[in-house]
Amino acid sequence: MSLEQFNESELILKELAESQPESPVGYVGLAWNAQQQKLWLLALERWNECLKRFPELIEPEWLFHKGNVLVHLERYIQAEQIYRELTDMYPDSPAGYAGLAQVAQQYENWELALQRWDICISRFPAGQHPKWQASKARMLMKLQRFDKAEELYSELVTNNPHLPLGRIGLARLAANMGDIDLAIQRWEEACALFPDDIEVVLAYIGSLNHKLVRFDRTQELCNTYLKQTGDVRFHIQLCESYLMQHDLPKALAEVCAIIDQNPENWEAKILEACILLVFWTEEKNREAIAILESLSKSLPDSRKVAAILIKAYIRNGNLDNASQHIEKYLSESPAGLKLGRLSAWYQYYLGNMNRAKQIYEEAYEQAYELAIDAPFSMERIDSNPLSPVEHEVFLFSPIKNNIKQLPWFLEYYRKLGIDRFFIVDNDSTDGTTEFLLQQPDVHVFLSSDNFALVSSGMRWINELVEQYGDGHWCLFVDSDEALVFPGMEQNGLKQLLHYMDRNGHEAMFAFMLEMFPETVAQQTNYQPGEDLLTHSPYFDADYRFFNNPQCPYRHVKGGVNERLFQTFELLEKVPLIKGGRGIRYTGNHNTTPAIVSGVTGVLLHFSLTLKSDVVDSMWSADSDASVNTREGLCQYRYSTYHQILNELGPDFSYLSDTTRRFTGSQQLVDIGLMQCPDDFVDV
Repeated sequence: MSLEQFNESELILKELAESQPESPVGYVGLAWNAQQQKLWLLALERWNECLKRFPELIEPEWLFHKGNVLVHLERYIQAEQIYRELTDMYPDSPAGYAGLAQVAQQYENWELALQRWDICISRFPAGQHPKWQASKARMLMKLQRFDKAEELYSELVTNNPHLPLGRIGLARLAANMGDIDLAIQRWEEACALFPDDIEVVLAYIGSLNHKLVRFDRTQELCNTYLKQTGDVRFHIQLCESYLMQHDLPKALAEVCAIIDQNPENWEAKILEACILLVFWTEEKNREAIAILESLSKSLPDSRKVAAILIKAYIRNGNLDNASQHIEKYLSESPAGLKLGRLSAWYQYYLGNMNRAKQIYEEAYEQAYELAIDAPFSMERIDSNPLSPVEHEVFLFSPIKNNIKQLPWFLEYYRKLGIDRFFIVDNDSTDGTTEFLLQQPDVHVFLSSDNFALVSSGMRWINELVEQYGDGHWCLFVDSDEALVFPGMEQNGLKQLLHYMDRNGHEAMFAFMLEMFPETVAQQTNYQPGEDLLTHSPYFDADYRFFNNPQCPYRHVKGGVNERLFQTFELLEKVPLIKGGRGIRYTGNHNTTPAIVSGVTGVLLHFSLTLKSDVVDSMWSADSDASVNTREGLCQYRYSTYHQILNELGPDFSYLSDTTRRFTGSQQLVDIGLMQCPDDFVDV
């Protein structure tokens, strides 16, 4: 509905409401008109007027639509109340039950949503819509009950062959299980069976961009359908593919072309702001904020715009502006992870850490998070005594086929002060398992889980920290990382932990400082057990720091990966947490709220050296960097490394004007990559 048509229909409906004030027809039409235009606040006001003006004529659809508006405004608690009222008033109508299921989906409580869809389906078997079955199957997929989801989607295909829902679901299911080839095959079949359904093609392209990471196919489809239909959504998806590939200049040029041709396209303007933010510079951040502030005035109801703007404010240090917007848009208690994270940051900003933790706890009670809730299997296979004593320091790490660096890794952390190692071996085949079982201070847990489906191993780490870490300092690192912190050479790890205990700290911030040898050729000659710092002693010193709404409350960008490969990887990490404080990893780079120490560290990261297979001209889908136990973007990143390193050639020197040779922890303090408070020096 165009703006011109909207204004025309508004006039007609207002005349109808004025001429027939005793009839709800005009008022309902006005409410629906605003809802169709996504004017959510106006729609909410008008539905409220309908309900107040005609209490004896209320239809179930009025309450359902009001609930739908509240969901779009992300007022989930109010929406829940409306739908409950609807089920009480109209127990024979499915609208309230379906609404309750949709609310649970919105705040990512997949288990509750599944239960509610089951109620809909069992209570109204004659009137059930295929969308209910598809929604139930989607919840099963989110909960990783893949067999049951496959069964339900297959039934949809059999019983409703004229609808694409089942085939789309089967394609998404294959992608979520990591079977990329099968997912693409199923998507292609769906597109062939429904050639005139543009929504199917758009859904496929979205999956190609964000899950399957097949950008060539994205661009082929977008260009084809742009010529056939002229639908601007294909142009926007094309821009997103450039963004996902980190071809930021091209993405920005394309989205600006869309805006020139379609100046009222809000989706393109939001995408422009998102692209600017991915440049990770203060200048581009300010440009993005200006666009988002303008959008916020034009689209005051858009929680999507508000959330992106709040995050941009936080990143750029405009913390007062961020807090004012949170007060405006999140006045209601948050439900779900997205709003919960911002509300928790606000409490952290105000100094209310206990409230920040409470908000996160409430959000995670409702929502489903892979790192915390994913199903997993893990069996302890070592026979070493496990009776920890007070003040022992534990290290936790997931490992697969890491025999090359394990001797160095264990020796490094033993010298640092680690008392026990808790290692999850993800089906190693190179002797890693046997080597670990020979170590007297290592506890080995075997798992055959798909690495991606347990949040890159974080589900295991959370479980082990909860089971064994209570009251102990817990160090989480990967086997290609060496923790460095101020004064470590003189005082070791336990002096740092004594300082953190004395000051009530619960966590430590660090970031991955990428290390490398002098040339690409040297990247491939690392010998097992060799000191990685001797082999790869160089790093780039040009890192940039930004605020982050999630603990450890900082983003870090820069380094050799950005310089050579144009990748903007997540570098921040929380290597140290105090067990028993309810702190959980929400992924590899963040935790739930915690009191973060003023002492910061770095994790010397030897990924380039130890992933020498990306240099190999025979690198293929069998490589650890590309197998389907890795997230699609991780696979794509290593594919990018492989391509660029082969173009650079073996004699290429990694060294640049920003490169330094590592000499010790004080060097990193002096150049501003680590922080060392004055009272820590005096410890």
